[in-house]
Amino acid sequence: MPDDPERSPDIFDQNFSVEGLRQIAQVSLALLQDSACAQPAAVLFAATVAQWIADAWDGQPVTTTVAARVEEKIKPHLKRLLAIRKNEPPEQVKTVLDAAALAFRDAVRGGLDSDLTL
Repeated sequence: MPDDPERSPDIFDQNFSVEGLRQIAQVSLALLQDSACAQPAAVLFAATVAQWIADAWDGQPVTTTVAARVEEKIKPHLKRLLAIRKNEPPEQVKTVLDAAALAFRDAVRGGLDSDLTL
């Protein structure tokens, strides 16, 4: 499996949906199984976030407005998590992980499955 999401852009081509998020989680977990995985913590985090959102949305009526808002906050971070290279400095990896965690926190605070805003 490639360490580069640019080789698998199709997982990010579609809008966020339960199926699309589960696909991102599955691809991430497949990357994690590869012994050449550059940054296992980042890949696991991407899989976990994608799966968590998919689980929150599964069987729930999620408006396109909510889905677009969550996607806008989360998708760039998932892409970046899967693009971290093996030789990136640890401080850069931490910065990427922290930014993704904060974006996920903000998406949760805003409501993963509603138009709730704080």
